[in-house]
Amino acid sequence: MNLSNRVFAVLEGEEIVRIGSNQFMKLHRFDEGVSYEKFRNKKIKIALYLIELRNRKPFCVVQEWYNYYEFDEEGRFDQDKYYDQINLKLSSVNLWEDDEKMPEKVIDGKIEFYKRRLENDYEWYPTKEMKNRLLEKLFR
Repeated sequence: MNLSNRVFAVLEGEEIVRIGSNQFMKLHRFDEGVSYEKFRNKKIKIALYLIELRNRKPFCVVQEWYNYYEFDEEGRFDQDKYYDQINLKLSSVNLWEDDEKMPEKVIDGKIEFYKRRLENDYEWYPTKEMKNRLLEKLFR
């Protein structure tokens, strides 16, 4: 099975812009040479798809993520917001899940707080129409 990914930005007015996978990875590394002037000082909806390829063409979606990314005045990821998002993702993982030492009736409220904050601040959910538009672009 060949896997690949596709990245799309959903801009104001619901314009959909494809971001190259390499460019997206460079944004994650904070490469100086990669920026998006259109995204300057904005909170942008990003749709990321892990897809299976057959004959080098998208065949099906394996996994999908919908996240907000905040961009700085230069059109790159806002580092503070980016690291906040990563820390929230790491903090929202239940480390006690398979641990027999966790008391039976104890709920770790911090984990739920982190999950809710992550959902409220950094995740979005497309409408049915938007998802169809994204998938149409994906499978073109």
